[in-house]
Amino acid sequence: MLNQPIDPNVKKFIRASLRKQYLYWPARQTVIKRAMVDRGNYRCEICHQQGFKRNDLQIDHIEPAQTLETKMNTWLDLITFITRLFVYEDKLQAICKPCHQLKTNLETKMRKYYR
Repeated sequence: MLNQPIDPNVKKFIRASLRKQYLYWPARQTVIKRAMVDRGNYRCEICHQQGFKRNDLQIDHIEPAQTLETKMNTWLDLITFITRLFVYEDKLQAICKPCHQLKTNLETKMRKYYR
């Protein structure tokens, strides 16, 4: 059952729905509180600069939530995505947008390299 193919449109819909629900995951709020220096002042957990507003921080998965085998289209791939998406605060970090962009670009290059 887990290795059976899943319709790509169904997979896309389920992943989008899960990402929306992830916004309400309690561990995210814990990470935001951890990054708070004082009211309205946050610190990036990578570059350690502070003075960021809440909107200037992004909650990042230390291990990417996206599966490495993006060409897989099975239920097992979706389960892997779920287990990587809904992690606790020790697997998340609050980082500034520039650090997040650099990290994302590096992860994208690594995924392309390993394909």
